[in-house]
Amino acid sequence: MFKRREEEPDNSALHSMKSSIKNAHTYISKFLDGTKEFQAARRHEEQYNNIKQRLVEMKIFLVEANTLVDKKIKNDITYQSDRLKNTEQLKKAIEMIIKELRDDNSEKDSGVIKFLETEMWNDDRKKRGFPTPQNHELLIHSLDDARVALKDLSFNLDGYNLQTTNPA
Repeated sequence: MFKRREEEPDNSALHSMKSSIKNAHTYISKFLDGTKEFQAARRHEEQYNNIKQRLVEMKIFLVEANTLVDKKIKNDITYQSDRLKNTEQLKKAIEMIIKELRDDNSEKDSGVIKFLETEMWNDDRKKRGFPTPQNHELLIHSLDDARVALKDLSFNLDGYNLQTTNPA
């Protein structure tokens, strides 16, 4: 009477990953767009340009991550990438990016966000005439939001990797 439906893999974790990737990409883009016209002080110029370049690389990586997740959703095994072979590699890379943005476990102030907050855009520097974007707090918040989205992605990757290595 009723046909039994074949078991389909649960794609909810994959869809959540896709959403987190999109959000992180959007927040990093907002930061980069908000700093297009900003010119750092000479003493910070090289470090600031390195930060911007690294953020651009993160965006490119997130596009690759999105492609990997799309292929997993479609169950397409033909995906080929030099950097990303599977979701375990994606998890490790996302953890590194999270630490690069701000490392909570580090005893010293480290990460892009901390550098911007303490070295470039703090109130003391602003008082001394160092250039600071008018919306610098909003820009920092965009990077924090990207970090939160990446943490969500990491959490979903944990669940997905556990689900695929230990199917019920």
